[in-house]
Amino acid sequence: MNQKILIVDDDPEIVRLIRHILESQDFEVLEAATAAAALALALQEQPSLILLDVLLPGEIDGYEVSRRLRENPQTAHQVIVMLSAQSQTADRARGLIAGADDYITKPIDVVELVTNLRDLLRQPRDGQPPTYVLTQMLHAVLAVLDAELGWLLTVDKNGSSLKPASIAAASGDEISRKYLRSVIREQDQASIPLASGTNLIGDVLLSGQALVGMSGEEIDALPGGEQLVRGMQAIEAAAINILPISLRGVKMGVFVCLFKTSKPERGVDTQLLSVTAMQVALAVENLNLLERVGQRETESRAAQRFHETLVDAMGDGLVVLDAKGAIQFVNRRLTRMLGFKKEELLGKAFYDLIRPDERAPSRQFIDETGGKTVSLEKSLLRDDGSVLPALVVHVPQSKNGGAQDFGNVLVITDLSQQQERETALLRQTRQLAAINHAAQAMAASLDLDAVPQTILEETVFVMGARGGAILLIDDESRDLIFRAVVGPQSEVLLGQCVPMGQGIVGWIAENETPVIVDDMLNDPRFYKQIDVKTGLTTYSASGAPLLFKRQLIGVLEVINKVDGKFDQDDLSVLESLALAAASAIVNARLYRDLKDHAIELEKAFGELKEADRIKDEMIQNVSHELRTPMTFILGYIEIIANGELGSVTGEQRRGLEIVRKKARSLMTIVSDIVALQRMSVDTLDRRLMEVPQVIDQAVKTVEIASRDGTYKFITDVPYDIPNVRADAERISQVLDNLLGNAIKFSPEGGIISVQARAAVNDVVFTVQDSGVGIKPENVRNVFNRFYQEDGSTTRRFGGVGLGLAICKEIVEAHGGQIWVESEPGKGTIFSFSLPRINEPAIT
Repeated sequence: MNQKILIVDDDPEIVRLIRHILESQDFEVLEAATAAAALALALQEQPSLILLDVLLPGEIDGYEVSRRLRENPQTAHQVIVMLSAQSQTADRARGLIAGADDYITKPIDVVELVTNLRDLLRQPRDGQPPTYVLTQMLHAVLAVLDAELGWLLTVDKNGSSLKPASIAAASGDEISRKYLRSVIREQDQASIPLASGTNLIGDVLLSGQALVGMSGEEIDALPGGEQLVRGMQAIEAAAINILPISLRGVKMGVFVCLFKTSKPERGVDTQLLSVTAMQVALAVENLNLLERVGQRETESRAAQRFHETLVDAMGDGLVVLDAKGAIQFVNRRLTRMLGFKKEELLGKAFYDLIRPDERAPSRQFIDETGGKTVSLEKSLLRDDGSVLPALVVHVPQSKNGGAQDFGNVLVITDLSQQQERETALLRQTRQLAAINHAAQAMAASLDLDAVPQTILEETVFVMGARGGAILLIDDESRDLIFRAVVGPQSEVLLGQCVPMGQGIVGWIAENETPVIVDDMLNDPRFYKQIDVKTGLTTYSASGAPLLFKRQLIGVLEVINKVDGKFDQDDLSVLESLALAAASAIVNARLYRDLKDHAIELEKAFGELKEADRIKDEMIQNVSHELRTPMTFILGYIEIIANGELGSVTGEQRRGLEIVRKKARSLMTIVSDIVALQRMSVDTLDRRLMEVPQVIDQAVKTVEIASRDGTYKFITDVPYDIPNVRADAERISQVLDNLLGNAIKFSPEGGIISVQARAAVNDVVFTVQDSGVGIKPENVRNVFNRFYQEDGSTTRRFGGVGLGLAICKEIVEAHGGQIWVESEPGKGTIFSFSLPRINEPAIT
């Protein structure tokens, strides 16, 4: 696309000439004869370059047009070339200071014009910083003043210091950098404080007195001049001007200008310096204004984007009307609600969106609200002709009479969605109440014969169906059996069988998937035999598998909805009921099984009690029948052994001794059996028992019985050990048995220790031997009745394995515990505990 060039000149001949030249070079040419037209076209057409005549009709000249173009962010980037018959250096400087990129004097050289324009258009301007204008202005000033370097410093926002704003050097940027490195040596010196007496540049601005044509020696003699002298020496400058920049009494900055040659005639350039200072001040003001305008525009655009996003994100529609009721603005929500595009609604009368029979009262509703916010339900027309029920809230027009006045605002809420939500919520509430009632009814009974029927009746009622069935899987055939039926002629189906995979219920069971069938007669899965048997016509059905812990137990089916057809909501309700039904049926089965099992257990318990009674009688009889003859046997053995029935030889006496030992062993076994049989808490004679006394007596008893051995007994019982409440005779029996075992299984000369110690809640008794020990795998069995570690133990040590069992019975009857620790070849430790008390013992 050809580049646009705007010619601003009120001389038609000049315009015609320039147009001819530019069009021959393939430029698109625009024309403006006045400043106002130029500013309007520059904003509207966005030309790449503007040829601007200095002298224009009216009060605004080319300099002012250039400044306004530079102040507007939308035109600041455009290339400006000034055309003027005024060829003075000051005029050129004024044009460049006003923002022009070039200054061409009349008469125009055609070749020079085209060359300059193409060069200027080739230079990129997009993205240039605002200080670009200042830098270009400084270059222009250097050309006018024939100076080497110009440095502009401006007052910061706080008014407390001077900040470098721009610098330019006639010999190139390296001179500028060299000057700054010598003047600003440290990072914290990048700003110059505005305090009297601290530096020469600040003093010039504060005093308002310019320093013109000053040599290095003169500057060095002034307070704070060393900094500037370093800069002059760095670029070999001979003279310096320091000009305060003020506008309308406001101190704006300082302009420092350095020259290669001295300026002895200081008054010659006074007028030029004054114009220069003024133009620099205007440029600084324009730059500040440009920055403020840009910042405000950025903030305004951000606020506008935020407001638009906020309005578009509203959950309701928003409409702004003008005074005539035409739509000025709509948000995105309203376009979605009505189906119109935004462009189709703008300018349209809002009344046209209201259903015709509601338009007249709506006009009164909007126009005559008396300044109050009012709401009313209305029917709005969608783009497709359908009606949208809506709540329209009217915020009346502002009457402040200022620039912020706005038209009527309407907030529109879609009531159709609200009504749908309310309807859905009401339906869900009713469904949940029905499901809850059905679940309670299902859980109310544990009778397996009644539960399926109760479940089905509640389900049919909740689903609004005419009938239904529950089919359960037969454990043997794996077919579906009708266990509950609701509907006409339903009784004929009870107990009937449906093979797995046949019919709708068979398909549900096989696939374990719920289903809705709207047209049963045309569904290939329909099992017609059911309708044949009942005489009922099934035209729709819904069913769900009965699953308990992912295990299929049957199918729940309802048929022929009373009102309409079954839908997905119905299916969701049916699935919920099916879950509750499966749990209820499984619970009823478990209850039945538990009840049957309880009956069996009760019967078995009765049989065990009878067997126990018979056992007790048998033991009583056996013990009586054994003890009586054994008493006679032992008595006659003593009589014979004593020679009362005649003389007895030594060999006969030895034989009688063997018989006596065996008879006594048999009596001990009988006594142990009777003791086990009669042992209980009720048989104990509990009294306060002194622990040391019982242990001492038990040890002395076994010492007397084992005098033929060489065992060593050690007792360790604290004198202050707590008392226990126990049957002392029974506890002595426990100690006797444990000590007897220790002697039995310890080698000749073995050490046997008896200890007692107080625990937190108990007194613990310990009997330790140094005998053969017990294998780890046999430790758990030592307290079982009739247990021996192996046959060799029985043969070697004798006994039938009742001693430790008796100990366990006695200790546990006292509320204590008994345990054993043993290691083969290193001995055994038997320990038992009895609950402690803090009462003194009865002596």
